[in-house]
Amino acid sequence: MKSKSIMWEYIEETPSVLENIVKNKDIEEIVDEIEAEKIREIIFVASGSSLNICYISKHFYEEYANIRTRQYTPQEFEELDLNLFDIDTTLIVAISQTGTSTGTVNGILKAHKYHFKVLALSENVNSPVCKESDYFVKFDCGQENSNAKTKGYSSSLLKLYLLALELGMKKKTIETNLYDEIMDEIRSSIGNIEDNVKNTIVWLEGNKEWAKIDHFLIIGHGPNFGTAMEGMLKIMETLCIPATFCDIGEFSHGIHRMIAHDSNLILLKISDDKFNEYEKIEEYFKDKVNHMLVIEANNESIQDENKIQVNYYPYTKSSINISVCIQAIATYLPEVLGLDPNRQANDSFTKLANTRVE
Repeated sequence: MKSKSIMWEYIEETPSVLENIVKNKDIEEIVDEIEAEKIREIIFVASGSSLNICYISKHFYEEYANIRTRQYTPQEFEELDLNLFDIDTTLIVAISQTGTSTGTVNGILKAHKYHFKVLALSENVNSPVCKESDYFVKFDCGQENSNAKTKGYSSSLLKLYLLALELGMKKKTIETNLYDEIMDEIRSSIGNIEDNVKNTIVWLEGNKEWAKIDHFLIIGHGPNFGTAMEGMLKIMETLCIPATFCDIGEFSHGIHRMIAHDSNLILLKISDDKFNEYEKIEEYFKDKVNHMLVIEANNESIQDENKIQVNYYPYTKSSINISVCIQAIATYLPEVLGLDPNRQANDSFTKLANTRVE
């Protein structure tokens, strides 16, 4: 590899992209269109990173908009009996950055067959996902020519947060002062992204041996269970190695038995009621594994060579910042080996599998 991956450019663009999204009023406008007051349930249909952001943001809908959420892969949605849902109070939200995911397009067609309204999120206004939907929200991330998405992921996660908040405001299920407080937190988290990336790179420069790992397990909980899913996908996509994820509550239900001297653990630890559970894992396994990295959201200063620290944000659970650290890791490690994070790796299989609409 002769030059750095274009992924670094996209990561560098992320703060300004997100700042512009916060200033944009498109979410407010779409909430007026979709008759927000009627919505009691949202069904997300998405794949890959687009599915992961649904798991991360779902608590925003439930806590601040009083909307129950479900998230399905397109295959799961295909098998779902939509007769069980109320057409008048249920909104289908289909997400695809390229707008060409075959499964997501088919999901929209199925939703319309049962007369449900569909809101699409995509970067591509002219894509099949957008053309087939009733409403449309743009990612507003700009072009991103890489297999592993960074700024597109972050922008779509932010859009889902903002959609939940605007739905809550329209339904009057969130007070203005709380709305303002959450928005201030989001702005602060965006403002810390550049430092998050720099601190992650500093850690990586002292831990280049991580580039040689041949598998890893990443553990999270709550909204960051979705971040763990994304972390697995992102690093697996670029290092092209096996990986898995789990919820911290499930770790001791059998998964812990596979941990051995050659294991590599990544813990997504935040300063909430599960903090001590991570402490137990750290203490028990610190001398039993090959590598352990803790990405810790904590507002108290930490001095630990096995940790990357980000600020703790109680509303978003620091999901935006933790995700950016993972993106930097996923970009950096292949380059240590002289590899492009977006190198060819069974790329022709997506055509065989008809992953994208041509």
